[in-house]
Amino acid sequence: WLNSEGFAQELKFNGVSKSNQRRYREFIERFIVSEGVLGFKAISMGSKGLPDEGAALADLYYFLIRRGIEHEHETGRAVLPRRITFVKDAEEAGFDDRLLALLRDRIEQASQTVFGGNLVLEHAYAEDSKAYVFLQIADLFTGCVSRVLNRPTQVRNWKDDFADDVLALLGVEQELNETEVLNDRAVHLSLRSPTLKGRLDET
Repeated sequence: WLNSEGFAQELKFNGVSKSNQRRYREFIERFIVSEGVLGFKAISMGSKGLPDEGAALADLYYFLIRRGIEHEHETGRAVLPRRITFVKDAEEAGFDDRLLALLRDRIEQASQTVFGGNLVLEHAYAEDSKAYVFLQIADLFTGCVSRVLNRPTQVRNWKDDFADDVLALLGVEQELNETEVLNDRAVHLSLRSPTLKGRLDET
């Protein structure tokens, strides 16, 4: 479909323009919404007062994976026991190596303490998103979430409408600030939400 549409560029939220947004919407409606196979999780927190943004990002990745797995299990979409692979968009090699090592260690611990040994992290690696369409889809989703959470102060434009429409198609409510929004398919997590606050206290 991408080839027939002449859609050669990487799918990214920052690449959505007035001229190509129709094709982006068609891609989302045909291959994301209609299939119903993919699940979507996003997590957010305020960035002020963070002494180590790299460590905070590692925490967010961990809680996103952990809570996401719990949600998939609880809804029956992907019941444990299960083997998983974690893939992230490649950034700087040193940062990726540190992050992946931390995630491997924490998920292995969580497998025993949280999931009763029913979770195995089989692979964890960084991949160039240009060659991996699922990372491109993740970028589209998180770009829409970020747009909603960080509304520009100026007048709304078509990009706000695009983000709102995509999240509505996926069943994500627009009030994402400090609440945890759950449905069968798409989840927004906040570190201030009751479910994650309890897990932070446990940790």
